This record gives sequence, structure tokens and C-alpha cells, in this order.
Amino acid sequence: MADFYRGAKPPRPGPRTAIVRVKGTELQTFTFLSASVFGCEIHWFGGRSHECMKLQRTCKGCASSWPVKWKGYVHALSWADRSSPVFLELTYNAVERIRMALPNGESLRGVSVQIAKSRGGAKGRYVIAVLERRMPESELQAEEEPLPMLQFLWNCKNPHSQNGSYPV
Repeated sequence: MADFYRGAKPPRPGPRTAIVRVKGTELQTFTFLSASVFGCEIHWFGGRSHECMKLQRTCKGCASSWPVKWKGYVHALSWADRSSPVFLELTYNAVERIRMALPNGESLRGVSVQIAKSRGGAKGRYVIAVLERRMPESELQAEEEPLPMLQFLWNCKNPHSQNGSYPV
């Protein structure tokens, strides 16, 4: 039987960084690659998040009175699938629980946490335990910024967006 491809074979798909939201009551464990949380204001409308552009004064979400939420993003390794890192999306309260569990001013990099929700779905509250063991810097991958991934996702299903901005 002949091979499907002749000549050079196409490259294998590389790892893709995903946005992860802890939704269920199942305990998940992460090790943070980020030194700090990337905070971002978003609009929630139509079952998905949209970029808030109020600093550029061209925000369709603000003009339409869409709800605004703050989300924090941390580049992390999921213990369930260590093959590729993820961006963990957290609420303000979840970030504050992690901050209060760490010594004042300590970097997140290398910190491991266990996260679950008190009940499944969006209405559950985060249950977070910061683990004592810290991963050594030499074993950690380089930190990545979540903004390029977020902008890609925000613009994916928005046919009117151009370079991350909304028409006025």
C-alpha cells in the first residue's frame, strides 16, 4: 500500500495553549509558571467574553451596557496533562484567596495549588489549597503572556473586529 503523502510529510500539530476554567467539583492541581496574575476587564454577552476597550474609548460593550467582569489569568501546568501549559482563568475572589495564602510579596512562579468548586457550574465558589511544595525554577518552562491568546479568542467569532478594535 502506498503512503498517503509523497515527499516531505506535513508537520505534526504543536502544543496549543488553552484557556482553562475550573467548573466542576473535581479537584484539579496546577503549578504556576507566571510570576504574577494578568488582570483583565471583560464584557460577558451572548455566552462568551468580549474585550473591554474602555481605555481606548471605542468599546462596543460599554456603549451597549454589557456586564463587566474582572478575570485573572495565570500561565500554569495542569497536573492532569503536563504535556502542554494552559492559561488558568480565575475570578477576583479566587485570586485573593491565593494571594492571602502566600507570604506577602511572594512570586506565584513554582507555586502549586489544588482548585475545585463547591458545586458544579458557574454558581459554585472556588475551594483553593496552596500546596507547601514549590517547584524549583530550573524545572519550570518559560512564562508566557495570555493577551495574544485572549485577543485571538475575542476576535475569532467577531466578524466586525479589526486588529482587536470594534467599529464605532
